[in-house]
Amino acid sequence: LFDHSDTKEKSEKMMKALDATNARWGKGTMFLAAEGIAKPWQVRAEFRTPGYTSQWDEIPRVKA
Repeated sequence: LFDHSDTKEKSEKMMKALDATNARWGKGTMFLAAEGIAKPWQVRAEFRTPGYTSQWDEIPRVKA
């Protein structure tokens, strides 16, 4: 009556297929509907500063 081994096996197969697809085509290609499509926590390019630096000599020095 409470044996869910078949459901668990199907769920594991589905997750493996989902992981394989995302590994091949990129993260987020496929996802569960429960995750929703709105991802408000993702970084938006329009909010990213254009003045980020990757050179140590470009970082301002402050003497106190």
